[in-house]
Amino acid sequence: MKKRFLEDYILYAIAKSFSLFLSIVPVGAALVIGRVFGRIAYYVNVKRSKVAYANMRSAFSAHKEPSQIRRMVKDVYINFGQVLVEVLRIPVVDKRYIEKYVKVENRKYIDEVLSHNKGLIFLTGHYGNWEMLSITSALKGYPLLVLAREQKMKRLNDTLNSFRESKGCKVVNKGMATRGIYDHLNKGGILGILSDQDAGKKASFVEFFGRPTSTPKGAFALSRKTKASIIPAFMIREKGPYHRLLLERPIEPPVDEVGERKAMQHFASLLEKNISEHPPQWLWLHKRWKSTPLRTVVILSDGKKGHVNQSIAVYNKIKKCRSLCGYGDKDTKLTVIEVGHKTAIRRVWLSLASRAVAGCGILRNQLLKSCLSSVTYADLKKKYADIVISCGATTEAVNLLFSRENNARSVVIMKPSTVQSKLFDLAIIPEHDNPPARNNVVATNGTVSFITPERLQDDFRSLRQHVEFSDRPNIGLLIGGDNRDYTLDSALIKAVLEGVRSAAFE
Repeated sequence: MKKRFLEDYILYAIAKSFSLFLSIVPVGAALVIGRVFGRIAYYVNVKRSKVAYANMRSAFSAHKEPSQIRRMVKDVYINFGQVLVEVLRIPVVDKRYIEKYVKVENRKYIDEVLSHNKGLIFLTGHYGNWEMLSITSALKGYPLLVLAREQKMKRLNDTLNSFRESKGCKVVNKGMATRGIYDHLNKGGILGILSDQDAGKKASFVEFFGRPTSTPKGAFALSRKTKASIIPAFMIREKGPYHRLLLERPIEPPVDEVGERKAMQHFASLLEKNISEHPPQWLWLHKRWKSTPLRTVVILSDGKKGHVNQSIAVYNKIKKCRSLCGYGDKDTKLTVIEVGHKTAIRRVWLSLASRAVAGCGILRNQLLKSCLSSVTYADLKKKYADIVISCGATTEAVNLLFSRENNARSVVIMKPSTVQSKLFDLAIIPEHDNPPARNNVVATNGTVSFITPERLQDDFRSLRQHVEFSDRPNIGLLIGGDNRDYTLDSALIKAVLEGVRSAAFE
């Protein structure tokens, strides 16, 4: 408790000092400081950078290069640095500042709603400079309640709220009694809400960048309850301190739960459209799809049927475990990617160098591009994965690099030959390979198999449609495939069958 108090006090003192300094610095120079801070934060805040990169890959990997996505992640931090600077400069923001630097599009929508004595909800996300939206509204003559999440640092939280309220806003913390909010909207007041973060597994889900996405429904429930209209609003940074406040057409109050879901999907689609036009202006740093039921599994195939079958067996186990947790059949998707290398030497080099470059996005991609076949690299580049599975020595290094590229879980089957098993989230290794005793290692009695009693029964029923069985005992013969030492041709198979037949009748 004492440590939290000390941290709060120190950060409060720093924020106040920077606020005083930035308030006397020209806005252009202040934003330069913000951009420098953002660039530094990009390299320092590695954990969140990885989250942002994976999020952007899931949204844009089909049509953007890895280098483009990395640049956009850096731009996210740069924009956020500018947002922080502008927040700290709120004390000197006045009507003249807003008139000079903010252009409002479709202001008529506000007047139309308010002319009917109806409440109004400005709905936005962590996009552009979302803090400037409420300040602009208040200084333009539309004071509003701001529904905000209370920060852990009390002094910082109070300072930010005092900045907001000094311009005509009134802050209401999330979790507080809602009666005052109802009364405010019923009297024709305006409320500002951010609605673009994960709301947990029990929330409503909408389609957002091709994935079911947990979404807060508070704004839509308020609209339904109070008959307040919703205006989606986006504060878009045009250049430097210049912004464009885009007001979308009002969403009429829903009349039932079906209407709520339609309104939620409409807002999500508008948010996705604006983000797609200006990707770095959205705050990609949070785990937006943390609660999504959809998980994508990628199996890396070395072309060997036995290895692929083992990988599929693990995928089936994952899918079964997820079904026991209540997920549907469509919530776990599988893609198999054939892994090919340019040459045998480059395959060896990939294995040897993979660990050294796994943590560096630029080097990671360069290594994959230089060693893998053009087809394989193109497939991996365009595919996002939540879980990566591989079996065999020729795919383990690719697994390591591709899973790191997506901030995904990695599963390797068989004992890795060049990449240490501790670098994977899960290693499934037969006991005869002497697996190391680690928490991420599972030892098996034999090879992993997708053959189950249920599958055998299904195969038997299918076989009976083509083969007539007698009442006497029947013998089933399982024949494997080719290997490096021999090839199973028809003559050899016939000879084996004849040998089995002869033995059975002796």
